[in-house]
Amino acid sequence: MNKIRSNNVISIPAANYDFDRRGIGRMYYDSMLKNQDKIALIDGVNGNTVTYKELLQNAVRLAIALRKDNIKPQDIIAIYCYNHMSTSSVLIAGFFINAIVVGIDEKAPLERVVTILKQIKPKAIFAAESVLETLSEATRQLCLITKIVLMDCSKPNYVFLEDYIQPFLTEEETFEPVSAESLYDNAMIFFTSGTTGTPKGVCRSHLSLLYPQYNIMSCGFCWDVILEFSTPAWSVHLNYLSISIFQGTARVIYQKYTPEYGWQFPLHKVTCMFLGIWEVFHMYHYNQSRRSESNYLKTVIVGGTTLSPNKLQKIRKVFPQAQICNNYGQTETGAVFFPKPSHSKENLESLGKGLPGVSYKVADLISGRALGPNQKGELRIKTVYPLGCYYNADLSVMYDEDGWYKSGDLTYYDDDGCFYIVGRIKETFKFRCYAILPSAIEDVLLKHPAVDMAFVTGIPHDLDGQHPIGVVTLKKGFNNITPNDIKKYVAKQVVDHQRLRAGVKIIDKFVMTTSGKIDRKFAQNYVSNTIM
Repeated sequence: MNKIRSNNVISIPAANYDFDRRGIGRMYYDSMLKNQDKIALIDGVNGNTVTYKELLQNAVRLAIALRKDNIKPQDIIAIYCYNHMSTSSVLIAGFFINAIVVGIDEKAPLERVVTILKQIKPKAIFAAESVLETLSEATRQLCLITKIVLMDCSKPNYVFLEDYIQPFLTEEETFEPVSAESLYDNAMIFFTSGTTGTPKGVCRSHLSLLYPQYNIMSCGFCWDVILEFSTPAWSVHLNYLSISIFQGTARVIYQKYTPEYGWQFPLHKVTCMFLGIWEVFHMYHYNQSRRSESNYLKTVIVGGTTLSPNKLQKIRKVFPQAQICNNYGQTETGAVFFPKPSHSKENLESLGKGLPGVSYKVADLISGRALGPNQKGELRIKTVYPLGCYYNADLSVMYDEDGWYKSGDLTYYDDDGCFYIVGRIKETFKFRCYAILPSAIEDVLLKHPAVDMAFVTGIPHDLDGQHPIGVVTLKKGFNNITPNDIKKYVAKQVVDHQRLRAGVKIIDKFVMTTSGKIDRKFAQNYVSNTIM
C-alpha cells in the first residue's frame, strides 16, 4: 500500500470502491439474491442453519410489515435484544426501507435506556422478553407510545416476531428496497459506551459505514465462517454482518458470550474470530490446558485494547496456530487501523500503517503541531468519507481548528510508519510533575498471576496532586492474595512515580461496557464514592 508523508502527516490514498448509490439496503438485497443457496447463519448451540434465501425472505416480509405500520424512510426503529437468530433480519429490513436502526444494549441500566429513548423516540422497538420490565418503565417515564415487537416469545398485549413476519405473497413478488436519497443518509445510530462521560448518539451514514467495511474486507482475511459475540448496540456487529453478506459467507450466532462457547470454534469450522480482549482472557483462564487444534481458524482479531507483550503471550497460548490481528477504531470513525495478514506476523503490537482514504497525524498535546516518529501525542485523523456525527448535538467538539478529528487517544508511530496506541488522554493524571498513564500500570497489574482484571486511577493528595490506586478482580483460587501483596508486586516492576501509593482495592467484579471494556466511568465513581 502506498502512503504519502508530508510535514509529519501520513496519508493513505483513497481506494476506488464501487458503492451502489441506492444504499446499503440495495447492496444487501443484490448480494443475498446472488448467494441465496449459501449458508448465512449458524446457530452456535444447536447447529441449525439459515440460508441467504431464508434470511432474505424474512427480511423482505419484515420490511413489508414495517411499511404497513407506516414506518417511513429515515424513521427510527430500535433493537433492544441479545444476539438473536432473527436480529439480522431486523437490521436488514430496516435498511430495506431506508429507516435508521439503533441498537440498545440489553444489559443497559434503566437510566441509560431512558436517555437513549428520549433522544431517538423510535417508531418501533424489537425487544427481548428479559428487557420488558426496563422497557416498560422507560416508556412510562417518557410517555412514549411506540410499537413493541417481542423477538423471543409470545406474551399477551405484545406482538410476537413470528406472527409479525407473515407471508405477503403479492408484495413479496414485487418488492424492491427503498433507495436512499444519497449515501449521506443516516443508516444507523450507535451510542458510545460512556466509559468516560455521558453516552452520545453517533449517526453513521451509508457511506461512513460502507467505506471502513470495504477497507476491512480488502485486508485479505479468510471470512468463510465468522464468529463474534457483539450485539447491534456495537458498530462491530454491523461490520461483520456486512462482510458476511457481501462475501456470501456464514456467521455463527450465540445469544451471549461464555468461554465455553468461545472454545466451540473448531466445532463450526470457524475461520475468523473477533474477540474483545476480556473474552480472550476468559477463554485463557477457563481451561488453560486446552489448545486450538482447528485447521480452519486462520485469524483472531482482537479489539478493545493495545496488545502489550504480556497480553500477546496469553493470546498466543489460546490460539497458537492462528494469526493474531490488532485493530483500532471508534464509534465515530469505524475502523481506521486494520493490519493486513503479512504485517500482523511481523509486528503484532502495532496497529499497522493505516487504511485507504485516511490521513493521520500525531498532535502535540499543547501546541497541536504535528509530531514526528516516536513522539507521543493525540491521534487525529481525516477521511475521504464522512465520519459519524453526534445526534442532535454540537459537532465542533469533535474537531480541531483545521478540521482534524480528535480521537482522545495517546499514540505514536515508529520509523517504519507503524502506529501504536498508548492510552486515553483523559485518563492521565498528575503525580507531582509526572503524567501518570493508567494503562501502563494496569498492564503490570495484569501480569500478576492472581489478577484477572485491573483499573487504575488517581485519588487527590494534598502535596502530590494525585496518588495512583489500583482496583482489581482476582482469578478463581487466589482468595488468599492480599491487596498489599499486589501493591508490593507492582512496586518492584515500576518506576517510583508509578507506585500504587494509594494502595490496591480488591472487588468481586467490574461493570462492563457494551464493547467488553471496563466501564471506567462507573469504576471511577466507585473509587470516588467508597475510597476518596
